[in-house]
Amino acid sequence: MDWREALWYIIPAVTILLFVVPILIEINVSINPTQNIGVVSVYVLKLKLVCFIVSVHKSFIKIENEKETKVKQIQFGGQEFVTLKRFFKSMADKIKLKKFQVFYNLGLGDAFQNAMFCGCLNQILNFVFVYVKSKKPTASIEIYDNVSYNNFVTEFVFKGVLSVSIFDLASSFVYAFLANIKQHKVYYET
Repeated sequence: MDWREALWYIIPAVTILLFVVPILIEINVSINPTQNIGVVSVYVLKLKLVCFIVSVHKSFIKIENEKETKVKQIQFGGQEFVTLKRFFKSMADKIKLKKFQVFYNLGLGDAFQNAMFCGCLNQILNFVFVYVKSKKPTASIEIYDNVSYNNFVTEFVFKGVLSVSIFDLASSFVYAFLANIKQHKVYYET
């Protein structure tokens, strides 16, 4: 068997492995609610894939790239929003959550109010984590809190490590795209 014949076996085997073997995806979300700004970055195999800045307004979400040269607005009731919602809904069961971390830095200026508020926030986060742990039992979930007792600070960072196969990504994208086409077809035929 020469190398050309071997390629007929190697190429399909590698293609099947790429579609079946899960790929680690790391998503970092940093939110500053006082300034209505968030930064989302996605890493695939430790390489930065995308990084964009998000701000939420009354009727739309504004998304900018890292250098703020491209701006996109997605209306809450618009077709793009519905398609994204379908995509993420179909991906919810296919994603394997490996690690989820919450980092926060809060400061209200008063030590007593800080202690009470951060204690309540930790309890709420623990309830949320129990719910997530019941849905994804293999996930590692952690809270890192930093309380600035004498400053006014509000920062939240969410970091998640997910595992998903390319086949699951492609099938969810095709489902959302076909549902979008089907909705257009029904809308225009009536």
